[in-house]
Amino acid sequence: MNYIRKPGKPVLFLAAVFCFLNFSGGMLRAQDNPGLDGAVSPDVPVLSLPDVSEEVRAVENQNIAAPPPPLPPLPIPEAPPLPAAREISIPDTAYRTEAMIDTQVRPELGETFSEASIGGALWSGVTANISIYRPGQTPSYSLIFSHESLDGFGFHEMGEGYSDRKTGIQGRIRGNSGVSQWSLGASFSDESNGLQGKSTDFYGIGHRYFTLEANYARPLGALGFRAGLSGGSASLSLERSRSLFSGETQSHELSAVPVLALEWTGNRLAVGAETDFSFMGLVNDPDGVETDDRFAYILGGKLYGNFEYSPALSFGASVGFASSQDIAVLVPFSLHVSAGVLDRLSFSLTGGLKSEQRSLAEEWRINPFLDVGPVLSNDSRWFTDLALEVFLVQDLTLHLDAGWAMSYSGGGRILPLAPAETSSRRLYTYGSEEYTSFNTDISLRKWFGPVFLSLGWSAEWMDLPVYGQPFRIYGQAEYRDQRERFGAALSVGADFDFSEFDLPYFDVSGFYRISRGVRIIAEVADIAAAFQRDERTLLAPYLGRGFQAGLRIQFSL
Repeated sequence: MNYIRKPGKPVLFLAAVFCFLNFSGGMLRAQDNPGLDGAVSPDVPVLSLPDVSEEVRAVENQNIAAPPPPLPPLPIPEAPPLPAAREISIPDTAYRTEAMIDTQVRPELGETFSEASIGGALWSGVTANISIYRPGQTPSYSLIFSHESLDGFGFHEMGEGYSDRKTGIQGRIRGNSGVSQWSLGASFSDESNGLQGKSTDFYGIGHRYFTLEANYARPLGALGFRAGLSGGSASLSLERSRSLFSGETQSHELSAVPVLALEWTGNRLAVGAETDFSFMGLVNDPDGVETDDRFAYILGGKLYGNFEYSPALSFGASVGFASSQDIAVLVPFSLHVSAGVLDRLSFSLTGGLKSEQRSLAEEWRINPFLDVGPVLSNDSRWFTDLALEVFLVQDLTLHLDAGWAMSYSGGGRILPLAPAETSSRRLYTYGSEEYTSFNTDISLRKWFGPVFLSLGWSAEWMDLPVYGQPFRIYGQAEYRDQRERFGAALSVGADFDFSEFDLPYFDVSGFYRISRGVRIIAEVADIAAAFQRDERTLLAPYLGRGFQAGLRIQFSL
């Protein structure tokens, strides 16, 4: 059995903790209140007060607690909820911005505001982000653009293929029409990775992703109706051939997942029926892929129910049927319970049998160096998932996530095979394998006023992970000045197995506010790689970015 393991070096791992940010502030407002019509009655004596405006301006701002009077609850019209939102994939850079929504200077929901940042970094790095939001009102929307590029990372020269680039745009809008609710979202991203001189046929590999999602919900008498459609396309393109070569250079996957559902909701009970259909297919007819391996599907449906015994205890169950090209008939089901105990402990436990459609788009995002190949088989498996949260003492919590899975007949996970040294393409090929996994992630989180600390350990206890080491320890420390003048953060981590440690990660970032709505942000990543001049392996034989340092300026409008 072949597994892709990142080569590691024994290293003495040193974790330190630093600080980061949180926004707080105070504002004092004074407002005149002359009279109902703004005029002064002649029968009322006029009092002349001394001008104390200068003294008021000199008083330091204070937070004033003014609780509102109790109000009767407003009636809310019954309407079915929208389907659970699916994550729209956009480049990672769109989420790396340090921007915080400044609710203190925007007291009314519905106001449109924006954030923008631009910066530079080592290795000819360029970053840019623009975000526009309008929350709270109907319609509400968001629009995000991001770009990030590097050329020459890992102490290599520009033009040698040690480069990557990500550019993306995402938009989402949500609203209602009477008792109906609707939402629409879309995203597009363009990404490329240099092949670092490893391939004699190509300089780089590029991917483009497009996703579209639409949801609609409305009541139908005593029932609630939901409809949704998510779809997309993903393409792979091998770029700029260096010499004559043979084989495919492109792959293009289309996907579609429509959903129809009816649901009845009572006081504590909700029951419903939902379709379950998904399709993945290659549309460019690559010569190296058999016809039967160019598409995959799941067709079925399910019945489900949820019962809330009390605000602290609820149960759920579902059962259905499914058919795919791998398994003619499958009866997926699940059981679910969630509970809270004495305000000290909460947990959620789910288990059953399920079948999921896997896409090449998901795998390309994890490993961009996969070669052209067939669509992936369905992942049918037995599973159990546990999420536990324990409130030990004030501001100290323990989090535990655990999951067990075992392949059901005909299902499996992707099995990437490392590039052969004799191959001129030097790209990963892949197949499928059955597996049994048991993973845990445990962490402690503590707040000390403006300081946040966390320490965790994640592990794979049965079959080895497809990529990387089976164990990882990690930590984080953040500090934010209460008036948002400055802040800093530190994150550390190391992957290892029972015989060796990989080179640890050590990242630091910080910000300083130079004026209202303007901040300078500094980021330094993978410091350990810089001091040891060691190369960070991403997916052997390809290197990761390694040491990075950058500076950017951010505007909040």
